Amino acid sequence: MIRFEGFVDIGGCRLHATVRGHGPTVVMERGADCGGVFGPLLDEVAEIASVVFYDRAGAGRSDPTATDYTVAGITANLRALLRRLPVQTPAILAGWSLTGLSVLYHACKHPEDVAGLVLIDSTPYDFFDDTSLAGRLDFLRFGIRQLLFGRGDLERFLRNGAGPAIDESLLGPYARSIEKVRRNEIKPDNFRRSCALTRDAVEAGLLPDVPILVLDAAVNTTVSARLARRKHANYRRIVELAPRGRHVLVENGSHMMSLDRPDAIVDAVREVVAATSLESG
Repeated sequence: MIRFEGFVDIGGCRLHATVRGHGPTVVMERGADCGGVFGPLLDEVAEIASVVFYDRAGAGRSDPTATDYTVAGITANLRALLRRLPVQTPAILAGWSLTGLSVLYHACKHPEDVAGLVLIDSTPYDFFDDTSLAGRLDFLRFGIRQLLFGRGDLERFLRNGAGPAIDESLLGPYARSIEKVRRNEIKPDNFRRSCALTRDAVEAGLLPDVPILVLDAAVNTTVSARLARRKHANYRRIVELAPRGRHVLVENGSHMMSLDRPDAIVDAVREVVAATSLESG
């Protein structure tokens, strides 16, 4: 099922990429600095599409890059990669967590590249916008929690933070992927700039007229209830601005949706693939 696996020179650095399956192109982006795993769902998607799975610059097996580690740098590198892989464009981009921002930004700035989007409990682009005392305290608590996150039993943390049904076989690989995160993309300046760049692009009304599914985790264990409400509001705002956006609340799904509701991710990708295939046909 693997059509290509190896390093691709995009000019300035090499990215390690894999292409599985046949058909319309679906890019599955992991979270910040390539943390998290998708597991068997990649093979399920590969039954209906050409799945591109790659290590972003400075993470995994890929080289560091001279470009920045914000959504602008991620987009530039992905555009160069897609031009050099044996796949068709425009592509469906699926982004989880931080890369929900990058696929939104990519769609706004280069709509010719994008056939559809799937946002998997994406980072809200207004994450830093609440400068009130309550907002700053929420962000402080979130930051302390992230510091503690890397110092405990990661598998226990993931199990406690996930929904009621979890794929135990993915817990170890998921935890190891997080342990290897180099924190390039989530350094404070890069994180803030990524949110601001995405916010400005989306709020300028640049989202293209393509299918956009926003998967929203119903199980909240990663942020405060107040931040969770803001996240839900941000997703509704994206759907409001997207000509063909749809908001999906994923019951029993957490931020680690590939652990507890991989079926919801596969269903969303299938829906967007079907919609884009009807249009191209």
